[in-house]
Amino acid sequence: MNQPYISIVFLQGDEALPALEIYDVQGVDALFEYLCQWDYGDYGGQGYDESPAGDSDDVIEYRSKSGERYEINLNESLGYAGLYRVFEGVTMK
Repeated sequence: MNQPYISIVFLQGDEALPALEIYDVQGVDALFEYLCQWDYGDYGGQGYDESPAGDSDDVIEYRSKSGERYEINLNESLGYAGLYRVFEGVTMK
């Protein structure tokens, strides 16, 4: 079953530092809330047929309180963090 991923936000370099620090100090829930400030509810972000995670990324599957599925990809050594909405059971065209 294909599960398309839609990019909500991708932060790198200095822009990613607050997100990575939140993750280190406050954990996954706080990181998710921080990254969600860029989630405007539209589906216009870059789409991917598969997870855009790199081989050395930390990948965190996350379900919001409303039941929506997300994926957080982060890499502290390369200095980036991204949030993606995952649509279950939908095939991208």
